[in-house]
Amino acid sequence: MVMNKRRAAEHHFSNDGFLRSIVSEYYSRDAWQQTFRYFCPYDVDDLQQQTDGKQAYNPYLKYELIQDALYEGIHSILVPPKVGSYDEGGKPWTGKGGEGITVHYNPMKPNKRMSMAFIVAAFGIPFAWEFYTGSRSNDYNEKKFNSAEEIAWGKTISRFLRLFRRAYGTSEGQNIFMDNLFTSIFLLYILRTQYKALATGTHRVNALLPELTWGAKFERGEYRWATAIHEGVSFLYLEYGDNKMVRFLSTLHGSPHANPGETKERWDSETRTYQDIFLPSIKLDYDAGMMWVDMVDMLESMGGAERKQKESKAGSSACQKPRADNKVAKGAVCSVS
Repeated sequence: MVMNKRRAAEHHFSNDGFLRSIVSEYYSRDAWQQTFRYFCPYDVDDLQQQTDGKQAYNPYLKYELIQDALYEGIHSILVPPKVGSYDEGGKPWTGKGGEGITVHYNPMKPNKRMSMAFIVAAFGIPFAWEFYTGSRSNDYNEKKFNSAEEIAWGKTISRFLRLFRRAYGTSEGQNIFMDNLFTSIFLLYILRTQYKALATGTHRVNALLPELTWGAKFERGEYRWATAIHEGVSFLYLEYGDNKMVRFLSTLHGSPHANPGETKERWDSETRTYQDIFLPSIKLDYDAGMMWVDMVDMLESMGGAERKQKESKAGSSACQKPRADNKVAKGAVCSVS
């Protein structure tokens, strides 16, 4: 399975002409994993920082300093491309933790208890991330990195813009993809007007636009859409019938008639056959864009398996001290460097 993922990653990098694939894989497999394993604020020291002449306790200061150092390192090597995707990621919680650690519980997942992080990535490289460590640390981050106006907009928008600036700095013209955790008309409007960035995201069912009252499910491959212009910003809202209803909100796409999409084969579980299903261009672009952040988990899992193999080989070579009869000497001490 690991080899299949490796071939898929190499095929992707070669097709897209991403010349620094080796650097990206190294960073995704090693530094990203090390961040989760060692720098996650589980075992931080009791650090204090000087604030207005008073000692304010901040248990996440060590993590923030290391995170900033990693940002400087990756941005000195790579320039973030004009495309990026936002998503929340998680790692299995090992039970090691301290005060204020937030653990998400989902009984439907293989790993029911997870520690969560918000990630912005492109080509499988996490250019910015932020662990969710509870309301106390997030309030501190917002006061440190966001203006009072952005804090008033809410935690989701404030966190999104903070990660956006960390990843892209002052550059403009990005095409951003996100899931329904972040998507809102207000956020897309801010990205378009203040950062000159276009965005596409899935929209929550309980956050329908007021003037749209569609609710009836329709057949797979069918879609309905509407456009609106607010203060010079054009929005496209589209409902698409897939295995379930999917709703998109975008400032990147215009009328579906201008770029209709493609017809592809999709598996039908009821008839047990492949059927030709129409996919609008907004869905094709969204799937391709969100693939960048999915590759983070793929490359990281590949790196985890390879590290275990290397550690196992290093341990076995250090333990084996062959004798004349080709047997391992008793009492050999293993030392893995």
